[in-house]
Amino acid sequence: MQAACCRSASYKAARVQVLQTAQSLATPMSTQQQRREANKAGRFYNVKSGVNSFFTDEVLLQQIQQAVQLVIPLLVEGNLLANLHVLRCIEAEEAIPKLDQTFFNRCFYAVSFGTGNQAQQFNKASAPSLATTHDTLYSQNLPANHQRPERPTFLKDVSFAP
Repeated sequence: MQAACCRSASYKAARVQVLQTAQSLATPMSTQQQRREANKAGRFYNVKSGVNSFFTDEVLLQQIQQAVQLVIPLLVEGNLLANLHVLRCIEAEEAIPKLDQTFFNRCFYAVSFGTGNQAQQFNKASAPSLATTHDTLYSQNLPANHQRPERPTFLKDVSFAP
């Protein structure tokens, strides 16, 4: 019944319309006038450019690049732990945790070490199920020479030298 419904003429027409709309939205607009008209019609556009093309403060740019270099490994490893944890919960038929900011913060804390005098470390008692995933699936599959990413307290640990 459902397969027949999906093959109907109205379904196909709607699908074609959605695809055409998506294609028209993805088409780059070559002139400023086209972008203004699209904006008035409720369609928005973006202009791709590199940070070096508009950012002139070299010192601040270096600070941003330093922060990005610190954050990327943390994000990759924290999201890996989050994925492993959800998969483990599904396989073990446990309740999947609420995937909110607190959950992801705990994942980031678990895979990193904090620096600075106000840095906090991962508290396994606050998330015992996540701690189990960390200890059984995440940590045991890391290479022997793995170094945990640093999670600095940015205002104190990121170099802001002029």
